[in-house]
Amino acid sequence: METDKRKHVINAFLGTFVSKGLSDTTSRDLAKSLKLQNGGLYYYFESKDSAVIACAEEAIVRLEEYVIVPAINDIEYPDKMIKDVRKMADEMAPTMRFLMQVCSSPRYAPILKKNMENLFERYKYYANKVAIKLGCEFNEVAPYFYMGVMIAEHYMLFGEQEYVSAQIEVLKDKISSLIENSKTRLR
Repeated sequence: METDKRKHVINAFLGTFVSKGLSDTTSRDLAKSLKLQNGGLYYYFESKDSAVIACAEEAIVRLEEYVIVPAINDIEYPDKMIKDVRKMADEMAPTMRFLMQVCSSPRYAPILKKNMENLFERYKYYANKVAIKLGCEFNEVAPYFYMGVMIAEHYMLFGEQEYVSAQIEVLKDKISSLIENSKTRLR
């Protein structure tokens, strides 16, 4: 299947999974999302399971593109970064919940294990980018980067600001401290 068409199909299917939930979405629902006959899903994927995996992989990409990368780009402006991440996390929350449903399913977790391991490996890359941007060592920033990822994930899963507000303040203080230390070193 050509790339643009595949992306369109995955986006439609992901939207259906997100709105109906993993277990309540049927093959008929997926076909309907593209205005296809009942078996239309099988034109694009060999099974509903393969569609689930493709949608979960897309959810991982979106998590990186819409939450992690913009946060890194704004890391030098902690207040703006937190405000923007919160906004994107609100938008991404249903997709994150779908991804967690898939990753916690005994049926899909083993299949997605490598994808999740690859994501966690990229976290090291992202933490290193933050260290470079802030002019500090990887070891100074890595624990806080991982903490930031966990904060965003918890916020997306539970949707409660109060559950993460204390951690956000710790993270913001540490980022501000690293920025200040970087400025001091440059003087």
